[in-house]
Amino acid sequence: MRFLYYFSIHLKTGNPFSEERQSKRNNEDLDIVFSVDGIEDMYDEISGRSAGIIIQPLRHMPYGKEFYVTDPDAYIIAFPEQ
Repeated sequence: MRFLYYFSIHLKTGNPFSEERQSKRNNEDLDIVFSVDGIEDMYDEISGRSAGIIIQPLRHMPYGKEFYVTDPDAYIIAFPEQ
């Protein structure tokens, strides 16, 4: 089964400090969250493309499944499924 996901996101303009970005990454401090259905298919689709860098592979949490990617400016985007 193939799913298509289209998102247009404008988070901020400017240049984030690399120290701030690294701190957010180390502490799983998310910049934006999109709740999704069919997370395993979405994860497979994203991991097979250069759409973002996966920094937290798909994992099971008490509240469901999730994974995180970064955009080219190192903003952290989370995709959970409950």
